[in-house]
Amino acid sequence: MTTSRSGDAFDLARLARAVESLIDHRDGLELQVAALHDELAVRDARIAALEAELATASARRGAAVERIDALVARLEQLDEMLDRTEEGSGDSDAASPSRPTAGAMPS
Repeated sequence: MTTSRSGDAFDLARLARAVESLIDHRDGLELQVAALHDELAVRDARIAALEAELATASARRGAAVERIDALVARLEQLDEMLDRTEEGSGDSDAASPSRPTAGAMPS
């Protein structure tokens, strides 16, 4: 019976080592999970910051487009006024070849 008891003791010692190994492994995994949660929190904060930056840039772009549209509209009004003024004074476009026509880019 001593052999059986020594076999049982050996099995218990082996089981205890296996359990200890599993506990150590689980502890390591818990540390990895905590590190991943921290990394995820940092990334979430970065994403939120980038989304806010994108929203600001988008709003600025929209405002710039509106200002440019208003400026183009004003330039078109001024060009029409100039055309009417020239027509009223008898000038022709041939008399002022340096002025580009509406929509044309100066060279």
